[in-house]
Amino acid sequence: MLLSYFFFIIIIYFLNEFLIKKNLLSGFTGESHQKFSITKHPQVTGGIFLILGYVILNYKLLNYYYLSFFIIFFIGILSDTNKLSSAKTRFFLQIITITFFVFIADIQIDSVKIIPLDQLLQNNIFNYIFVSFCILIIINGSNFIDGLNTLTIGYYFLVASALIKISLLNQIDIPLLEIFNVLLILLAIYLLNFLNKLFLGDNGSYLLGLYFSFLLIKINGININISPYFIVLLLWYPGFEIFFSIVRKYNFKKSPLSPDKEHFHQMFFYFLMKKFNLKKIKANLWASSIINIYNGIIFLIGSTFVFHSQGQIILIMFNIFLYCFLYIRLKKFKIYYR
Repeated sequence: MLLSYFFFIIIIYFLNEFLIKKNLLSGFTGESHQKFSITKHPQVTGGIFLILGYVILNYKLLNYYYLSFFIIFFIGILSDTNKLSSAKTRFFLQIITITFFVFIADIQIDSVKIIPLDQLLQNNIFNYIFVSFCILIIINGSNFIDGLNTLTIGYYFLVASALIKISLLNQIDIPLLEIFNVLLILLAIYLLNFLNKLFLGDNGSYLLGLYFSFLLIKINGININISPYFIVLLLWYPGFEIFFSIVRKYNFKKSPLSPDKEHFHQMFFYFLMKKFNLKKIKANLWASSIINIYNGIIFLIGSTFVFHSQGQIILIMFNIFLYCFLYIRLKKFKIYYR
C-alpha cells in the first residue's frame, strides 16, 4: 500500500504541474462567491485526483455504483470551466443523477429515531426521495463551504479520521482500509491545496459530498446501534450552511441558488483580514484552519459517545447556536467596517 501511495503522490504532483503549465483545466472565478480564490485562474483538479487516488489505492475500477461519481464530477467540471453557468440547470442535473442512482442502488435510511418520520421512511418511494434530498443538501453544502483553501478538504479529512477512531475504539463495522486510503488521498490533496497548487473546484467538492453521503448512510445502515445523530454531527457544517443560506437569501428575496459573499467562512475571513490586518492568503488559511480545528474538537467529543443520541443532539444544537451567534457578530463587524 505504501508503494501505491508513493506512486499516487508522484502522479498527482507531475500531472498537476503539467496541467498548470499547459493551463488545461483553469477554473473560472467570475462569480461573486469565487472571489476568495488566491489565484485568478485556479487549476481545479481536485476531483480528478480524488477519482485517480481511489482507483490506485483500492486496486479496483469504479463499478456502476460509482458511475454517479463520474456524472457529478462532470457536472462540476462544466461548472468550473463556465460551460454550465446556470445554477438551476446544475441543480436539476444533480437531482436527476442522484435520484436515479439512489433508486438503482437501493440506498435507504432505516431510521432517524423520529417516530413520525420513521413511519414515512417505511414507504420506499418516500425513502428514496428523502435520501436523495439529504445527499443533494450535503453535495451543495460541501460546495458552499469550499470558498477557502483547505476548508472542505480539511473538513472531510476530519470526518474520515473520526470514522477510523470510532472503528478502532468501538469495533464498529466500517470499510476501514478504504477510509484509510481516502484519508491518505485527502492528505495529499490538502498539502497541494495549502501550497496553492490545486483547488477542489465544484467537481471536487461535489465528489466529496457525494462519497461521504453514500459512505455514512451505508455505515449507519450496517451499524444500527450508532446514533443517526452522530452521522448528522459529522455532516452538520455543510448541511447547516446551505440551510442557513437558503433562509438568509429568502429573507432578502434572493434566489437560494444565487452565489454571494455572505457565507460564514467568508465573513470570518473578512473579520480576520480587517481585524488583524492580515494579507489575503494568511487570512484565508487562518480562517479555514480555525473552523476545521473547531470541528475537529467537536468530532472528537462526539466520537466518545457514538451510541447516545441525546449527547449528539446537544452537540448539534450547540454548533447551530454558536454558528448563528457568531454570524450575527461577524455581520455587524462587516457592516461597521464598510
